[in-house]
Amino acid sequence: MSFDFYVVDSSYKHVVGEPQPSVPYILSKKSVLKNEEFGIQLLIYSTDSFFVHTNKSLNLSWRGLIDNLRIQISATAISEACEIDISQYFSANLIETVQDDNGKWISDIISDSLGLDCHHKEQAVYVAVKFPKEIEFSSCKLVITVHHSQGYQSESAIFEQEIPIEIIEYSLEEIVDSNFYMDLWQHPCNWARAYNLPYYQDAHFDLIEKYFVELQKIGQRVCDLIISDFPWAGQRCYQVMENHNNLFEFNIIGVSKDHDGKICCDFSALDRYIQLAEKYRMADEINLFGILGNWDARDFGNPLVDYADPIRIQYKDARTGQYAYFTTRSEVLEYLRIVFDHLDELGIWEKTLIMSDEPANINLFEAAIQLIDEAADGRKIQLKCAIHDQKFFDKYSHHIQSLSLNTCEVANNIASMDSLKEKVAENNGTLTWYSCCFPTPMNIFLKSPLIESRLIGWFTSYLNMHGFLRWSFGIWPQNVFESASYKPEKWAAGDMFFVYPSKNGAPLSSLRLKNMLFGLQDFILLEKAKNAFGREWLEGKLSTLFGEKSEIKFVPEREISMSHSLEWKDYANFKDEIIRKLLTRQKHLETISSAIINMDEENIISLIDEALSNNIPAFDIYNEGLSEGMLKVTELFDERQFFVSEVIVCADTLYKGVKYLQENYPITSSSGPKIVLAVVEGDLHEIGKNVVKIMFEAAGFRVIDMGQNVSAQEIVDTALAENADVIGLSTMMTTTMPKMEEVIKLLKQVPNHPKVIIGGGCINPNYAKTIGADGYSPNAVDAVKLVKKLVEV
Repeated sequence: MSFDFYVVDSSYKHVVGEPQPSVPYILSKKSVLKNEEFGIQLLIYSTDSFFVHTNKSLNLSWRGLIDNLRIQISATAISEACEIDISQYFSANLIETVQDDNGKWISDIISDSLGLDCHHKEQAVYVAVKFPKEIEFSSCKLVITVHHSQGYQSESAIFEQEIPIEIIEYSLEEIVDSNFYMDLWQHPCNWARAYNLPYYQDAHFDLIEKYFVELQKIGQRVCDLIISDFPWAGQRCYQVMENHNNLFEFNIIGVSKDHDGKICCDFSALDRYIQLAEKYRMADEINLFGILGNWDARDFGNPLVDYADPIRIQYKDARTGQYAYFTTRSEVLEYLRIVFDHLDELGIWEKTLIMSDEPANINLFEAAIQLIDEAADGRKIQLKCAIHDQKFFDKYSHHIQSLSLNTCEVANNIASMDSLKEKVAENNGTLTWYSCCFPTPMNIFLKSPLIESRLIGWFTSYLNMHGFLRWSFGIWPQNVFESASYKPEKWAAGDMFFVYPSKNGAPLSSLRLKNMLFGLQDFILLEKAKNAFGREWLEGKLSTLFGEKSEIKFVPEREISMSHSLEWKDYANFKDEIIRKLLTRQKHLETISSAIINMDEENIISLIDEALSNNIPAFDIYNEGLSEGMLKVTELFDERQFFVSEVIVCADTLYKGVKYLQENYPITSSSGPKIVLAVVEGDLHEIGKNVVKIMFEAAGFRVIDMGQNVSAQEIVDTALAENADVIGLSTMMTTTMPKMEEVIKLLKQVPNHPKVIIGGGCINPNYAKTIGADGYSPNAVDAVKLVKKLVEV
């Protein structure tokens, strides 16, 4: 038997029986940022079937002593002239194939199997790594070795490749901390059925938590609550006989009627689901499914006799001990009032949106809005729609707070995307896009180019949208591991899932999901480049990769045409250019920051000039250079590494730089929100407050600086006289902390009073909450972000 081996990029799509990879996909070296996850693939081709495993020790096929391949991953780094074993940062998993609609076997499942029999005579192995921010080495070498044995012969190494890896001194934030808005719908009852578990019992919630872990990795922001029975009518799953699937979702609320016929709700499962979502930071927004724009009243029927939208709510009747369905609009209305009251009691009504999936019937929509508005009892309702009907969108976009456009509607609205985003933002909503059973380009089907999964992040940045929505994270046909094909006339294989149901309950990831994750990491870089170098520069570059926006066209029916590149090298080269530019920018700003710390008053002006000549905006020099340096000085002072005399010299350096910038690049703050800053009575420490002042002025706020040692009454009087939007209080002393509470108590006596934020070395979030402050910030940068959120700038 003979073997061929290839190490290729993670975007390479391996299809069994197709030609072996060409040169552009071959990987010989790699560069990576700190905290950036990446993956590569090892492809194995043979002249006969074999067994492969990634164990450190030998494993054996059920077929006995056949040809056996053991994959070994090792890695070393050089630090202080000695080699360090860093193999713990790397992992290797076998990749299983799945059959698509055309009978092709495609590598997609990142398996947890310890070993696989390779009947196809081809096998892919996935190698992953993520270096933490704290590592101190700048390069390493990864060695992939394949050991072969057959029968009782000793192992021998038949393949070994060393891959140099450069670790760039630039750290990515976690996707969950980025501003990408990921909205993947959850189908918890489908998950339960895959493991034969009763709905919303302890074992089911253990399973849900495992899926939430995976959702958090890709920055999921939305918690889905299904509050009626089988919305979408199971997507007509009852019509599909081959490789069938049960797509019915059940109400997460336990509904009953007592002996008096009163509707009662058990919210224990709903509350537990929300708590889990909050734990995994995927509850920025709560979506209610099943009460607006439900489907299939014609084929599946509608239990309501006086309401056209088929809201199906099953309840247990205490009088009969039997289950029944609501049959009247008035019952639904009473039920919704109870649900809405509960969400209000939980304190989450303000972030709850009622979801309508692809509405098309105007009359149904209007009737539903009327019902929901009645149930809300004067509360403001917020709607969210995923839309692929242009006529409906044209008529009803003004009703919708948050909007997700199918890729076809993106093409239809490409010229007005900015104004549409502004309209959505005015309602504090999000504008996202989604792909589903159509169109063919920019999709995540098994038949799609694998790189398109990665381009989700890139395309989102190019469109200048908030994020991405998809109806399916994990919904599987009955025999998904044998065939992923399900209703192929409507849904291409892979349309229904990003993950697979493993035997141990934790979802198995896929190459498509991993590539999407890599694209979300790229999105973080793209947005940094947009902020640093301007949107015009970034979109000009991206247009060479995706084609001009004006060239993205809707092609009836349900298709688009666009000329995007499918070569990862094109995107990788631009990514490298961005990193180089960001590193240069970072170096200049860090040099200015260091000048503040090092009290380099003599050179601060020339360092600022050098940064300006490299097209770094004055605002960024204020924000990330001068202010950042002073923030570090205050930290060093707090840690008693700096004396007061040293802090004073650092502040002199800061003020010299600020004065120079203000004289040549003045900060305009005549029309922004107004903030009063003060160090409370009894405290004379105002260096931190002065840094905060600079930050707010640079951000366009009108700042009234009251200085140090200011009484509560003076602060309140000034804020009210100036009609301030916000008051910012600071102290460095525990003895003067109560003075902050005095300010808040005085303000509470005044209607429509300013917001209050607090900060300082001795302050923490719990204290802010205790005294009733509107927020706490540990530093000047976060203070600006906090206030912008409070006053909705």
